[in-house]
Amino acid sequence: MTETNNGVTRRDALISAGKIAAGTAVASIGMQALIPTASAKKDNSFPWGYKKIDPQHAGEIAYENWYKNFCCYAVVSGVLMPLQ
Repeated sequence: MTETNNGVTRRDALISAGKIAAGTAVASIGMQALIPTASAKKDNSFPWGYKKIDPQHAGEIAYENWYKNFCCYAVVSGVLMPLQ
C-alpha cells in the first residue's frame, strides 16, 4: 500500500470516509425520528381564496412600474397589484 507523507494509507482514508458517511446517515435518520410529523395537522385551506392573474395585465403593470423603481419593483408590483 502506498503511504502519504503523514503515515495515512488510502485504505485508512477510505475507511474513515465510510465511517463518516455511515454516521451522517444514522444521524439524519435519528433526527427525522425526533421531528414531529406534519400529519397531525393537515389543514391545507388558506384564509384567502385562489385568484388567477391575467398575464397581459400583470405585464402592463410591470412595464409601467419599471420607470418608477426599476427591475425588482416592476416584477413584484406586476404580481401583487392585481391581487390587491
